[in-house]
Amino acid sequence: MSGRLSCRMYASKFPEVDDLVMVNVRQIAEMGAYVQLLEYDNIEGMILLSELSRRRIRSIQKLIRVGKNEVVVVLRVDKEKGYIDLSKRRVSATDIAKCEERYNKSKAVHSIMSTVAKKENKDMEALYEQLAWPLYAKYGHAYDAFKVALNEPEKVFEGLDIPESTKEELLNNIKRRLTPQPIKIRADIEVTCFDYEGIDAIKTAFKEAEAVSLPEVPIRVKLVAPPLYVMITNALDKQLGIDTMEKAIQVLEESIKKSNGNMVTKMSPKAVTEADDMELDQLLARIDKENAEVSGDDDDSGSDADIHTVGPMRAARIFVTDLKHHHILGKVASLKVDLFGSLALTGIGHGTPDAILMGMEGESPVTVESSTIQSRKKAIGQRCALTLDSTRRIAFDPAKDLVYHFFESLPQHPNGMRFCVFDEQGDLLATNEYFSIGGGFVVNDRTQLAHGDNAFYMEDTSKTSPATPEAETILVTAEKLADEIVSSGNEPSIKVSNEKLNAVKAAVLAAATNKPKVIP
Repeated sequence: MSGRLSCRMYASKFPEVDDLVMVNVRQIAEMGAYVQLLEYDNIEGMILLSELSRRRIRSIQKLIRVGKNEVVVVLRVDKEKGYIDLSKRRVSATDIAKCEERYNKSKAVHSIMSTVAKKENKDMEALYEQLAWPLYAKYGHAYDAFKVALNEPEKVFEGLDIPESTKEELLNNIKRRLTPQPIKIRADIEVTCFDYEGIDAIKTAFKEAEAVSLPEVPIRVKLVAPPLYVMITNALDKQLGIDTMEKAIQVLEESIKKSNGNMVTKMSPKAVTEADDMELDQLLARIDKENAEVSGDDDDSGSDADIHTVGPMRAARIFVTDLKHHHILGKVASLKVDLFGSLALTGIGHGTPDAILMGMEGESPVTVESSTIQSRKKAIGQRCALTLDSTRRIAFDPAKDLVYHFFESLPQHPNGMRFCVFDEQGDLLATNEYFSIGGGFVVNDRTQLAHGDNAFYMEDTSKTSPATPEAETILVTAEKLADEIVSSGNEPSIKVSNEKLNAVKAAVLAAATNKPKVIP
């Protein structure tokens, strides 16, 4: 017949005055709160109303709730009658941390002892007297003794009169529950290289970074979506893992810069949680899904290329045209491009940055010579400059001025981009946001000039109005253009189904009610 499986955690039946204890609130009464002392076999104690808070009590429910664990300090103990008075208001933040650490260790020991008692069919208090409480006296805490027992069991259990079967069961439980678990460490990095052999340079840099690995700290680099990568490792020693990864990142940066590439640390090495891993897995799954949709051979497969190349190129060209219209093209000294959502996650693979650069230089999907795009892009990267509308040369470093917002989308549409131009002093001259909605169509607000505080223009989308004659005209124009695209020989790769065309028309009409421009 099994013995009693509940017991206090410590040799003393009652806590001493001024001891910190963990309690669970069971009832709130007129005089105060009744609690159970979790470390002392759930004996009852009381927190008087005057000991709940130093401040005036307006709502007792905000201070203490039934079912919640609290750290309190012992004020008085009547061991004969079993009365224990406690205080919550006299506990500092340091006291709370200290008590929680001790309680968590005691709870781990208690769980192991409970399992062993049940398995060995022993009375739990007798097992504590025989095993745990002597270890508390010898090591300060039985948890610390159990950690030592992982490597030196004979040293820990020396002098204790316990059966061999009980010792074996205890050691099995200690190994299963207290063996250190590897800590996952991760860093997020962006790596780019626009040289002719850029891909090989990136691969070489990653190999050199992974070569920094230690037997206990294996470094691996994983692609998210170019140019975003994650560097991951598992290590028992958190600090050693972080230090090794920082060294790997330094080696990677030195290697890629030798090939005229660039590296930016988006998230420094740190220990990550399950939530962080889940977020990364969801991001990778979303990218895989988008890539699967792009690589499909259905009738609408051409529209994905339009979203990532034709639309962005037209958006860039329209932005430059607006700068000319506002007579500020000659004042522009630098440009910044922000890509959001899908354009950021999968844009490089589809040529979105290339398309934008060509559009900024005045090209259109019809006029651009595709065989020259790569050489022109390389030249822009080497010079850190591009020529707006083929007339105005400005500073532009693709590694710094082309920003990918992988975890952010603009509220209006997932395929968003923002263009900003600045003068010689670095003040904002003009900015606009564009949305590539498919079929080569782009929805945008009219380019706004900056005023004083250089604030980005954000149109009030809460104000709606019925479709205007202007909107109807835009819709008719879009419909005609879509028909031309379907039948045009200039862009044979574009295929637009009736369903997709209707969706584009609906999006254009919805946008037109707020008076944006639809740019063919």
